[in-house]
Amino acid sequence: MGEDHYDEGQDMMDIDFSELNRDRRTANGRSRKKPSDPEKGKKLLVFYGTALCVAILIIVIILFSVDKSGKKTTTPIEAQVKALEQKVANLGRIKQDITPLQTRQETLEKSIAKLEGSLKSLRRDLHKINREFVLLKKRGVVRKRSASQTRHRYHMVQKGDSPYKIARRYGISMDDLYRLNNLTKKSLIYPGQKLVVGPVGKK
Repeated sequence: MGEDHYDEGQDMMDIDFSELNRDRRTANGRSRKKPSDPEKGKKLLVFYGTALCVAILIIVIILFSVDKSGKKTTTPIEAQVKALEQKVANLGRIKQDITPLQTRQETLEKSIAKLEGSLKSLRRDLHKINREFVLLKKRGVVRKRSASQTRHRYHMVQKGDSPYKIARRYGISMDDLYRLNNLTKKSLIYPGQKLVVGPVGKK
């Protein structure tokens, strides 16, 4: 029993020493904590200083983007927008100039359409006349005349002329003179009248 009592006492001493060692290590750990690092404070100061400088720089850029008159300077995008607006205005003026031309073009197109209709009508009439002429020619109504019959000599009646004088001058009979001009013996002639006196080439 004495040995058992000794063992229990030894265990209690071991427990007390282990707890004492643990408390000592905890106290040493707390005592070993470093105070606040001055380098970390410097880094924070540099960071905040840099941020402040950047903010000041942004403000300066914004202020310089406004000219002395208080108007914002033209950016490339605004310049492009103004150029587009100018082009649109120019297109509007061009459209106003084109409108009268379009009206004239429409008028000309209508006139051309009318002329084409008239030409078609004339072609139909000419075709009809040609067809009738061919039919008359086949029936023998239209006869081909020789060159000597179609070409005549003419005399312009002067003051004092008579059928007798004219016929004698050109070597034809009075009957031929009357026949060539569809006249009769009772017909009168007058100055300025044009009379057929025979075929061309006959003396």
